[in-house]
Amino acid sequence: MKKKINEIFFPFYLYQYTKELIFLGSILPLYLYLPNGHVYIGNFKGKFFHGKGKYTWSSGTIYEGDWVNEKRTGKGPVINPSRASFEGEFFRNSRHGHGTLTKSNGDVFIGNFENDLFHGKGKYTWSSGTIYEGDWVDGRRTGKGRIIYP
Repeated sequence: MKKKINEIFFPFYLYQYTKELIFLGSILPLYLYLPNGHVYIGNFKGKFFHGKGKYTWSSGTIYEGDWVNEKRTGKGPVINPSRASFEGEFFRNSRHGHGTLTKSNGDVFIGNFENDLFHGKGKYTWSSGTIYEGDWVDGRRTGKGRIIYP
């Protein structure tokens, strides 16, 4: 069966019970509009987002970067309409590795992440100007560090 998506013709199978798309061929760049209002523009491998791609949630949050088997893996920014953002590394859909997180209130964290939490060395700057530089474990200040007041 051939379907037309965004003016590109390609063969695919639609399984009614699982609602999965299986794309024939290797990596195909295309637009995919999901029923929940989300949009993916990018490459596929089999039925998964794979390679470079841009995912826009219905809330307006955008991730543009690397995908491996439908998971954010590698580098790419996430930008939120509330001005919150993350620029850094992902592994299996979690912030993992070095990155910069900017919160909508103006707070900024620059450092290491593990499973979406601050972990390892990092610097947190509150919008008030207060700074903590030091060790983090599972999202909490732990170990050696220093606080600098404005």
